[in-house]
Amino acid sequence: MSRLKGRQVEFFAAALGGPLPYTGAPMRQVHQGRGITMHHFDLVAGHLAASLGAADVSEDTTAQILAAIAPLAEDIATSAA
Repeated sequence: MSRLKGRQVEFFAAALGGPLPYTGAPMRQVHQGRGITMHHFDLVAGHLAASLGAADVSEDTTAQILAAIAPLAEDIATSAA
């Protein structure tokens, strides 16, 4: 779990233009064959938005974060629902 959390920190830092580079394997490679659909991707994005809201992150900033990760959906999820 610790390794996963570290990769998530790197992922979000890199996706949002932060100082940490993402050093993990490519998104498509990591998520391939795991049965992750767009429905799952959307659920995670919804949980992220709710968590950011609970942390009093502004709606504007939340929208920017979601927009930054949205293009990665094609590498993470299959098109099937």
